Amino acid sequence: MIVNIQALRALAALLVVCVHMAAFGTLLGLPPRAAAFGNCGVDLFFVISGFIMMHTAMARPTTARTFLLHRIVRVVPLYWLMTAAVFALAVVAPSLLGDTRADGRALMLSLAFIPFDRGGGVVEPLFFLGWTLNYEMFFYGCFALALWIGRGSPGATMLLCAGLILSCVGCGWLLVPRGALPQFYTNDIMLEFVFGMMVARVAASAPAPSNAIAVTMVIAGVIFMVGIVPWLHAPRWATSGAAAAIVLLGAIWAERSGLRASGRWVQTIGAASYALYLTHPFVLQAFGKAAGRLSGGAVGVVAFAGLGLTASIATAVMVHFLVEVPLTNWLRRTLGRGGGRAAPM
Repeated sequence: MIVNIQALRALAALLVVCVHMAAFGTLLGLPPRAAAFGNCGVDLFFVISGFIMMHTAMARPTTARTFLLHRIVRVVPLYWLMTAAVFALAVVAPSLLGDTRADGRALMLSLAFIPFDRGGGVVEPLFFLGWTLNYEMFFYGCFALALWIGRGSPGATMLLCAGLILSCVGCGWLLVPRGALPQFYTNDIMLEFVFGMMVARVAASAPAPSNAIAVTMVIAGVIFMVGIVPWLHAPRWATSGAAAAIVLLGAIWAERSGLRASGRWVQTIGAASYALYLTHPFVLQAFGKAAGRLSGGAVGVVAFAGLGLTASIATAVMVHFLVEVPLTNWLRRTLGRGGGRAAPM
């Protein structure tokens, strides 16, 4: 395990959490885009995902079947549980979910990772955060196909997978397709997976620079993503995606030189980052509603925001250790593949 990648997972998840704390900002009179900087957390997750898949393929040869099985066991169970929770809430307390309704078709499409138009051009599953997992599953499918065609060769796998993604994106640029599925699977945000694979190849072959350069890459990249990108009108892959790749490469090189973000809580949040990503909307919504109903002024809102963030992290850690890890390990033992402890996404 690369320690600094766990730290970057923690950062990515916390950035996404910040986006969904916008309700507290609204109560304080902040503009709607005040929390937009956190959107880059998704780009960082995508780049890390591309890196991990390529890094793992280079370190431990595997088959397409085993790869897909590991990914499904790792990603699907917790997401299905959260989707089921949203559907249950839509049945018993629809007022809590705004426009989300207990739609059986939407549930089936969501569980199958098939994008669909929920109305008004919004393409997202029943549990809104699942749109990123639809991209993840598509990437896994491309990677598995590349593994199969390339017979497990890391170099061939990367070229084939990158070629598939570039072909999809190229079709989007040239043909400007209509419809939920064509638009979704030609979105150029998928180039971020390619960036991650490229980082894996560079990190494996290029000599690490000095600590100063590596740390500068990380700091400058994060500042650019958080402080500058929200004000740019440019594609995500060319801004947040490219910066995330630089941050990731810098973090890997820094670790090679002995600079590790190995703090206990940083590593714990990194390990629980998938659980944090999926569970925090439920927690923040509860604290956001409480902040809106109870008087207390700005101090009260800030207090509820802090409590909501703390509760989100605590909930994620509990879900990770009490649900996610045991469930993942049980499924791996049951299916007879992979063994060992649950690995982070």
